[in-house]
Amino acid sequence: MRGWTLSRKQAPADLEEARRTGADLTWTDFGGRSLKDVDLSDLDLTGVDLRGCDLRGATLVGSTLVRADLSGTRLTSADLQGADLTGAYLIAADLTEAICSSALLVRADLSNAVAVGTGFSRARLMRATLEGANLHGADFREANLTGADLSGAYLNGADLRHAHGARIVLSGAYLGGANLKQVDLRWARADGAEFQGSNLRQADLASADLRSADFTGARMKDARLNNVVTDRLTLGRDGRRFEVR
Repeated sequence: MRGWTLSRKQAPADLEEARRTGADLTWTDFGGRSLKDVDLSDLDLTGVDLRGCDLRGATLVGSTLVRADLSGTRLTSADLQGADLTGAYLIAADLTEAICSSALLVRADLSNAVAVGTGFSRARLMRATLEGANLHGADFREANLTGADLSGAYLNGADLRHAHGARIVLSGAYLGGANLKQVDLRWARADGAEFQGSNLRQADLASADLRSADFTGARMKDARLNNVVTDRLTLGRDGRRFEVR
């Protein structure tokens, strides 16, 4: 846990031998090692320190990484399908084109992470922090983002179709060209968010805070705007403004 001084054991030099013998790898310090293309699937890596490690192309399918620290870690094209990253730290990690489908990221911290083209479909990111993250073209289809903080995040071209985002924070986020068809954004905080050219058809924005949000060119057919909080919305390709009551 951050703020505590934890005593971690040193990682074994031979990970294959450690896997074969069933060595305990929990709360292990990997000391910024290069672990490129390594197979760490289905291992219990609770509390491990992987800060600054090179995990490009690594396989962590089904692994347990609860409270692990992967801050600044390179995870480009890594496979984390079904991994448990509950409470993990991925601050400023590079997850470009990584696969995080069906991963558990509850309360995980991905602040300022780079996750361009990353697959988060069906992932559970409840109350996760993605503040300032670069999520360009990321796939969040059917993901659970309930209560997650994406303030100031870049979601241009991201796919959030059928995602669950009740009470999500999108303050100041950029969602230009994003696909939000049938997304659940009830009670969302999206003040100052930019939705230019995005697809919000059949999206549920009931009771959302949309003050100073920009929907120029957005497609909003059949979107629910019941009881939204707003000063005014910028809608339409001609930039016309509408009062929503």
